[in-house]
Amino acid sequence: MAAITALMPEPKIQFFDNNGRPLSNGRLYTYEPGSPNVPKATYANSSKADVNPVPVVLNSAGRADSGIWLDGYYFMELWSGDKDVYGSTMIWSQDNVSAFGGSSVRLIAPWADTRDYGSLYGAVQDLGTVNNVTLTISSATIMGNNTVTIPPNISLQVISPGYVTVGTGQTLTINAPFQAGLYQVFYGDGSVVFGSGAVSEVYPEWWGAVGDGVVDCSNSIQAAFNSVSFTPVMLGGAATSSYYKITKPLVRTSPITLEGLGEQSSVLIGVGLSPGQYLLDLDNATPTNSHFKIKNLTLRSLDGVPNGIKIRNCSYSTFESLWLYNLYNGISIEGTRCFTNTYRSILLYQIGGIGVNFKSFSGGGHHSFYNSTFNCGTGLSIDSASITDSVLIENCNFEGSASRSINISGTVSGFSLLGCRTEGQVAGTEININPELGNVVSGLAITGCMFTSNGGAVVPITLGGAGGKVRGFAITGNRCQYNANPNFIVLNGDGESGLIAGNCTTYATDIVNVKRAGVVVFANEYLDGAGGKNTESWGAATWNVQQGSWTPTDASGAGLTLPIKEGIYQLIGNICTFQGGLLFPTTADTSVATIGGLPFTVYSGSFPVGRAGASISYSSSTLVTGIMLKTSDNKLYFKKSGGDSATNAELSGKEVLFFGSYRIA
Repeated sequence: MAAITALMPEPKIQFFDNNGRPLSNGRLYTYEPGSPNVPKATYANSSKADVNPVPVVLNSAGRADSGIWLDGYYFMELWSGDKDVYGSTMIWSQDNVSAFGGSSVRLIAPWADTRDYGSLYGAVQDLGTVNNVTLTISSATIMGNNTVTIPPNISLQVISPGYVTVGTGQTLTINAPFQAGLYQVFYGDGSVVFGSGAVSEVYPEWWGAVGDGVVDCSNSIQAAFNSVSFTPVMLGGAATSSYYKITKPLVRTSPITLEGLGEQSSVLIGVGLSPGQYLLDLDNATPTNSHFKIKNLTLRSLDGVPNGIKIRNCSYSTFESLWLYNLYNGISIEGTRCFTNTYRSILLYQIGGIGVNFKSFSGGGHHSFYNSTFNCGTGLSIDSASITDSVLIENCNFEGSASRSINISGTVSGFSLLGCRTEGQVAGTEININPELGNVVSGLAITGCMFTSNGGAVVPITLGGAGGKVRGFAITGNRCQYNANPNFIVLNGDGESGLIAGNCTTYATDIVNVKRAGVVVFANEYLDGAGGKNTESWGAATWNVQQGSWTPTDASGAGLTLPIKEGIYQLIGNICTFQGGLLFPTTADTSVATIGGLPFTVYSGSFPVGRAGASISYSSSTLVTGIMLKTSDNKLYFKKSGGDSATNAELSGKEVLFFGSYRIA
């Protein structure tokens, strides 16, 4: 904001009609205050030597040819012409029009200065209810009373070197338009309060803040906080880059807007704060659903000791375009009334502890994080004492987490990780969904994410392990390019239930460490290397669904060519059901009749698990009555009644139709 200068009072005031045009040939009638029928003269000069007529006749520009000097108070009427002439109209009337100084004689003008009254209180009292007057503070001014209220009819402006001292125990309330440059205009330890509409924004510079990184601005910024209800407090108006040093937390117990000019332009630097303290301590003490808004700032420290922002009982709030740098913890979400909050474009960098921490929180849900970066010990944590719901993390980057990208040990109903990226973690688990005993995480969705790491030993996702429950999850459509850890997902808890599907990984077979009742794993692709599908399972059972055709071939060793042959199969889970038909050629070969080409190898377990389930449905030979399958094999062995093997010669020229099922290897 540029410095404010005052206009020179106009020696010959101009009057206008109701349409804003100069009141050509108008009439100004002046009377004793409260007595519109008793004329009272005005003067053409300050000595009162020349008396103006009543009424004062205005020229074509709407001005008096002479000055209009007042002595005391007047009742005034402005007319379009002579009031006694038909067709003239009254533009306005006003009682107690003042010369702004009691009995002193001055030009009629909409300006006054506190230096003519001895105090701010004296000026306000003298101006009273005069409309549309601007009161200027152009020199050192005292309050003059412990309580001073600037009414809406008096605009207040401060021009350098003016200022007002609001002492201890005093309160200045400004309910009128206020203007000042970006320099100190309020001194003292008293309170300044801006009413609604008095200013469009408030600057800590008005209380002495200097964004040079040297001057302690704690009290100045706190005074600005205390001066407004919903009017924004602006940081960074004085220079291209402003560094505001603070040595104690900035506290706010009701909704506020704090706004800078940009993350690189407006910086709060915590110096000398103790462990556990926050640069911004926001606690909405009264239950309201009002908005907090913090945006376009950087919050940092020089030693990594203090925390960034405490958000307690703050709902319907927005935190946007913030950098939190070199702090211990970034953002702490606490209390029992903290819901429907949005966090957008947040950079948490060099955070030694937790980036965003739901700390003993039970205040509701609907927390949304967008387009943010977490470079922290742990990116986001929901501790074991917290209960929340509807947490959305979208298009965020978790970079170089020392411990966890995400750690959940509390109760959460609805947690979505969408389109996010992890990188640079060298050990441990990135997404650790691990509710403690008695807690439940349900409604978990991890979709469209990219997992990468500097260490192959990192586990991308772990579900369970601390005694709580993970229920109803969907981990779908993700890409993981680790190349050493054996599993994309570790099921480590009790009875998880959910879906793992459509993921593309570097894991050749075991995308999950164990089959688990209630967990379905299918349609996951091993993209790297040779490529192929990952092992599929439905609950504790290996799961697969395939169907197709197979071609019976001679496997007796006789080298026979089957003139007619065909087969079909369907695989569900680990059970293959097949059908086939063939015509043996004319032959005298005495080898055991053996047909190969089954689509899968028979399970290698002991009898009868691996071999049961093949029959002859039709044969033109009454000799063959059954088929035997062998473990670790993919062949059919034809049997005669009594169990002896049939030979090729015994089936020479015969047609055989058959079906069966078996467990695959």
